[in-house]
Amino acid sequence: METQASSAGTPSIGCAVCPLGRTHLGCTRTALALMLLLLLPSICTADPWDITLGPPHEYDPISGGRNCILSAIDATHYLCLHRGTGGEAVILSVDPADWTLSTITTYQYDENGDYMGLATIDPTHFLCTYCGEDEAAFASVLSIDPENWTIATESTLLYDPEFGYYNALSPIDETHYLGVHNMWDVTGRAGVFTVDPQSWAITYGSECPFETESGYDFKLTRIDATHHLCLYPSQAGGYFGRAVVLIVDPGDWTVSTAHPPLTFATDCDAYSFASRIDATHFLCAYQGPESHGWAVVLTIDPDDWLISMETPFEFDPALGGEPNLSRIDATHHLCAYKGEGADGYAVVLTVDPGDWSISRETPREWDLERADYPYLCRIDDGHYLCSYEGPGLDGWALVLGVELSGAGMPDGHVERVGLVSGYPNPFTDRMTIDYYLATGGRVELVIRDLQGRMVSTLLRGWFPCGPGSVLWDGTDGHGRRVGPGVYFGTLRVGDRREVARLIALR
Repeated sequence: METQASSAGTPSIGCAVCPLGRTHLGCTRTALALMLLLLLPSICTADPWDITLGPPHEYDPISGGRNCILSAIDATHYLCLHRGTGGEAVILSVDPADWTLSTITTYQYDENGDYMGLATIDPTHFLCTYCGEDEAAFASVLSIDPENWTIATESTLLYDPEFGYYNALSPIDETHYLGVHNMWDVTGRAGVFTVDPQSWAITYGSECPFETESGYDFKLTRIDATHHLCLYPSQAGGYFGRAVVLIVDPGDWTVSTAHPPLTFATDCDAYSFASRIDATHFLCAYQGPESHGWAVVLTIDPDDWLISMETPFEFDPALGGEPNLSRIDATHHLCAYKGEGADGYAVVLTVDPGDWSISRETPREWDLERADYPYLCRIDDGHYLCSYEGPGLDGWALVLGVELSGAGMPDGHVERVGLVSGYPNPFTDRMTIDYYLATGGRVELVIRDLQGRMVSTLLRGWFPCGPGSVLWDGTDGHGRRVGPGVYFGTLRVGDRREVARLIALR
């Protein structure tokens, strides 16, 4: 069993319930202590965040899993896009009995597809953006037939004939998706894709040059429908980690920024990734100074969308390449990355909401040979699918299990449609509403008053299972401030619903 690491990253061999965890060799009860150590090894050495490994699966034995990206289809099937012999799409099946993986379908959606972005349209349709022939930028709608798990291309759009590296996507609503990509002059552009659900035709709006110096390896995280956090490294006079909020105007679907990008790291030589803590705080993991693994909490002010940062934390002092994050709950996040020896490592990072400091548990090595470009996708509270370029430069995947210790969602949540809660509650200016979906589906989250009248709609569309949060600023659908009193946040998935009682003080 691995020893648990302290918040400073120094291994600790002490144990609060084990007498040998303290220096007392002269104690006359040493023999009794030894007996207890033999009888209670699990108590003395148990790590509260043990990471377990499912058997690795080689889903592409011919070419690499470079630039892989995942999205859930249902509870046991997952779409994986990666740069194989061309642009490859693979459907992976997970057996929850033993967490083994199998490849159901392999489909080449483009002869040159690379640097992909992926967003879920509905359970059987996905929007993919990628760098294709002649380095141009393309977008395609991929459809999946759940009867035989075949994949087909419904439509393809050449949206930038000049250049299209480092694509990323973030959903706005049921038919609109924010996209970013890299230009030939190494600048960053953002625009909105519109998908027609009748014909699956794709259109692309005007572009916003949000990064005018240098940007690549873009990663998008949705804040709310019209605000999205973009992280990326920059080579403008050095290697920097940058963050910016992209703002979508639903009136004309243009994109803008309220402030210049924030530089959160001055030595950031590989891509970074964000995981939502709540509606205004995001954990960011990145390959930082000396190529070590680093993490920092970014805070977003919803009044002006300015980003600020807390104190960075070094989670791996050897190597922290291409870190990827998946949210376990609000304060715990699983991080998979390329660690020492270019091997695969995973660690649980814990955020203290009191001061936004970060600590870690003991890292777990999950591939002893090679792990490049790991990508995580949540299966359930304690299991996460990880795809990566592994031994032989081939495409690999495995399931990482996290043994929760009093964290995650309450027991019995799987039998419910979802959970919804708000904090602070009561509130004065704004409230963060957290929700958890036991299953994916068509979701609506609305605010109603005591008389049952509609006040505001916060979410509407198809969402995958898992956690999320949204900010309610105490206004109605017309932007008017609501009066003090009791309101109800109603989360509806299909014909089932969950309700949270919310109190506005003024």
